[in-house]
Amino acid sequence: SFVVYKIADSITASLEKSNEVLKNLAEGDLSLNNDLVVSERGELGQIAHSVNLLTNDLKMKADFARNIGEGNLQSEFLISSEKDELGKSLLIMRDNLKTVIQETQQIVSKAGEDGDLSSRIATTGENGAWSDLAFSVNQLLESVSIPFQKVNTIVNAMAEGDLTMRYD
Repeated sequence: SFVVYKIADSITASLEKSNEVLKNLAEGDLSLNNDLVVSERGELGQIAHSVNLLTNDLKMKADFARNIGEGNLQSEFLISSEKDELGKSLLIMRDNLKTVIQETQQIVSKAGEDGDLSSRIATTGENGAWSDLAFSVNQLLESVSIPFQKVNTIVNAMAEGDLTMRYD
């Protein structure tokens, strides 16, 4: 009877610790004290090992997301498996940010260095914040290009001898 009590107590303690760690993970707590000690070889040991794998995987994803949030878009990351929806979503987020930055830099470069104020960011297929950002950059370029076009029209008219045109 003492042996049965010790076994039951060990199983209960292991399950309680696993439950505590899983609750912490559900609350977003990825602190170091969430690792389980794998001291058993059977099903409880396998559960503890799986919980540790989950904890470590979530820590890597949190680190990757933090790097992206801090602007490190060169941060490398490997998905856990082909079924890793969160990992795939994080990579899509990083890649979309890279694309938006690259497109914005290209448009600004064309306008600032080449003087091409007609370039715009394509908005086809863009949604949400990406669409809003593209619209805002395009609106900014439009507000800068219109006065230049008007001045260009006046200067061309002056070059042809027409001094009657005015800037409105």
